[in-house]
This record gives sequence, structure tokens and C-alpha cells, in this order.
Amino acid sequence: MTCGCSVHPFFKECLVNFPGDSYDLHNSELYQRELKDHQGEPVCLLVHNSEILPIINKCSSFTKLQRIIAWCMRFKENARNPLQRTTGNLTEPELSAALICLVRSVQFVFRRHIDIYEDIQCIMKGEKLSNSSKLLNLSPFLDEKNVLRVGGRLQHSELPLNHKHPMLIHNNCNICDLIIDHYHVFYLHTGAILTYTILDHKW
Repeated sequence: MTCGCSVHPFFKECLVNFPGDSYDLHNSELYQRELKDHQGEPVCLLVHNSEILPIINKCSSFTKLQRIIAWCMRFKENARNPLQRTTGNLTEPELSAALICLVRSVQFVFRRHIDIYEDIQCIMKGEKLSNSSKLLNLSPFLDEKNVLRVGGRLQHSELPLNHKHPMLIHNNCNICDLIIDHYHVFYLHTGAILTYTILDHKW
């Protein structure tokens, strides 16, 4: 019994020439006709972003910003090592690593600033800064994590690293406002002088 519908010639050709196994499929004329021309070898590009992470300018809390970056970094590590996944609450090392990531991101952008670009190049090459450098009095250096820090004679002391060599952050950045506001609120809305003293010990 038929329904009275006509079959398109293309489908008739498919039924007649349909291959019987996978080998015939790859060698059939219909299959080869649908294959796309090879466009060349795939290329992977690594792009260095010259802008600050958008989340830094969108977030209104330093603690929230730090934790978001920490969760993202944990996700990356878990994706790389699915058999050794980290679970539970964020740890102090993870939060510290997130802070380093934030500072390094900000520094990378402002290293291109015209006022300090030449100074950064001198530091990376191990050369002395010029007498007109704005960073000369800070004796800056790059640590093993490629973070720009303040140098000086305190390197011989037994103080913690962040006390001996504070990380340098450009003042024209939203993360500076977030850090100041964080410690101002955390220490119960201290005045300007006390807040500055606290930051001087923390950064």
C-alpha cells in the first residue's frame, strides 16, 4: 500500500548507493561530496590582555573580589587535576594566591604606563634606575612570582615578607579604593591616620 507521495530523486540515489559498512561509507561518492576542503593546520593563539580584569572595576568589596578569584583559581586547578580535586572552604594559601593574582594583573597593565615603563624595563634587566625615576627612592624589584615590590634595608630583618617588601600598586586603580575601604570598615571605621598606619603594616 502506498500513500501516494512521490520520493525525491536525491533520496532514491541515497537508497540505491547507501553503503553497507563503515568502510564503504567513507569511500562513497555522497560522503565525499559532503566533506569540506581542508583549510590548513589549526593554530593556537595566546593573547596577553592589556586591560585590567573587568571584575576588579565591577566589584564593590575587596573580600568578595579576592574570594571570587580564589574560587576561579581552584576551578582551574581541579580541571587540570580531576583525580586530585580540592573541595571545602577556601584556604589561606588559596586566598593569598588570589591576592597575588590580582596584584600581578594590575601591575601588568600599569607597567605599560609611560611614566614607569622604562623603569620596569631596567628592573627586569637588572639595571640601575635613572636619577629622574619616580621609583628610585623605593628600590623596587621583582620577586620570584613576578610581583613588583618595594626594596630597602629591611630585607635583612625577620619581618614578614609583606612588611619588609610591600607590593606596589598604582594609585589610579579601583583595587586601591577597595583595599582602603576594606580595612577602614574592618577596623570599625578608623580615621585617616590610623587607617594609613594599618595599611602601612599590611601592605
